Amino acid sequence: MHVHIDLFIATGNLIISQNNNTHIIFKSFLQNLNVEYMLEVIRVLVLLAFATLYAYFDIFNKRSIPNGFAYFSIAVGIVFTFFYPFKTLELSLLIAAFVVAAGYILYKAGFLGLGDGLELAFVSLMLPIQPTPLLHIPQLGLPFVLSVFISSGIVAIIALPIYYMLNSKPELRKESVIKAFVVFISYLVLLMLIYLLLGNMALIPVVFIIIIAFFSALIFLFEASMNKRMITWIYPSKLGEDDIIAINLMSKKDIMFFKSKYSGFGRLADRKAIVALKSIKKKIPVYTNAIPFSVFILAGIILSLLIGDPILFILF
Repeated sequence: MHVHIDLFIATGNLIISQNNNTHIIFKSFLQNLNVEYMLEVIRVLVLLAFATLYAYFDIFNKRSIPNGFAYFSIAVGIVFTFFYPFKTLELSLLIAAFVVAAGYILYKAGFLGLGDGLELAFVSLMLPIQPTPLLHIPQLGLPFVLSVFISSGIVAIIALPIYYMLNSKPELRKESVIKAFVVFISYLVLLMLIYLLLGNMALIPVVFIIIIAFFSALIFLFEASMNKRMITWIYPSKLGEDDIIAINLMSKKDIMFFKSKYSGFGRLADRKAIVALKSIKKKIPVYTNAIPFSVFILAGIILSLLIGDPILFILF
C-alpha cells in the first residue's frame, strides 16, 4: 500500500515538474518573440493582399475600383497606423494627408484615378517610412510611398511599350524617332554625370539605367501606335464619370470648340462636363484601354520591398 502511495506521489510530482517546465519554456518563447517584427510582417502581408485586390478590381471591374473597398482600405490603414509610437503615428497621418491632397489634385487634373490616389494613401498608412529592403540596401528614412511611386513609374516605363507593341502594329514617325534619340542620349548624359559625381558605379545600377533609357526611348518611338491602342473616339453622350479625355490628341481648334461649350473642359470627364457636352455630335478621344495603374502600384510595392528606394539603389 505504501509503495502505491509513494508511486502516486512521485508520478504527481513528475507531472507538476513537466507542467512547470512547459510553462517556463512557453514564457521564454513569448519573451524572445519580437512582437514589433511580427507586426511588421503582418503589415506587409495585409498591404500586399489589399494591393492585389486593388489591381484585381482595376483589371476586371472595367478600370473601376469600388468606393466602398477603397474607403475600407483607408480605415484598415488607419487602424494599423495607431499601433505605431506617437511620433511615427503623427508622421504617418501627415504623409497620408499629403498623399490624399496631392492625389486629389492629380485626379482633378486628369492624371491619376481617384482610386489610385486612395491606394497610395493606404500604402503610406500601412508603411509610412521605407523599411530595410530584403537586399539590405541602406535607406535614408524617406516615405515608403515615395519609393513605391518611383518604382511604379519605372515598371510602367518598361511594361507600357512591351504591352502595346505586342498588341498593335508599330508605327514610326520622323518626329518620334528624334524624340526617342534625344531621350536615350539624355539618359546616357545623366549616367555619365552620376559616374563623375560618385567616381565609381557598380555594374547593376549602370545596367538598370540603360534598361530604363531603352524603354523610355521606345515609348517616344512608338507613341503614335500606343496612343491609338489606348484610346477610343466616342461621342460625349457616351462619356462615363472619371473618364480621361486624350486632349493631347485633339487639335487646338477642337479643344477651343469644346471649351466654348463647357469652360471646364479638360482631361477629366466629371459630371458637369458630361451634362454640358452630352448633346454635341462630335467625337472625342478617350483612354479606354490604358493599363490599370494599380498593377504598377502592386509591382512598385514589391520592388520597393526588395531594393528599397530605387534612386538609392542606383547611386549606391
